[in-house]
Amino acid sequence: GNEVKRYVERERAAMQGIANFLRGYALKAPEYIVKGSNPQALEVTTDLTRKLIVTTLEAGPARLTAAREEWAVIKRKILNMDATVDEAKAFGMGLLHIFGCYEIGRMIGARSFLQ
Repeated sequence: GNEVKRYVERERAAMQGIANFLRGYALKAPEYIVKGSNPQALEVTTDLTRKLIVTTLEAGPARLTAAREEWAVIKRKILNMDATVDEAKAFGMGLLHIFGCYEIGRMIGARSFLQ
């Protein structure tokens, strides 16, 4: 009854909001609009997107294994204190980069939460 109507109205309003956002974005970035695109182009794009997703997922285990091996080497060098100065600098810069990304994300998140 009324609950279903409210749900449908909310969904319709959400879809309208998304459509308005996309229209506004298209007006701001006309270089991304492909004029005269056809259904075949959409099929090719969909196929390429699917291939990208599947390839990324398929590469996941190998990337995870490589990351574990690399972390094991880093941990061993830190625990044994046999890292070269250049390796220590690179590790320090990596930690600084991670901390900087965390802080920037925290500030952006707090700002958008407060608005």
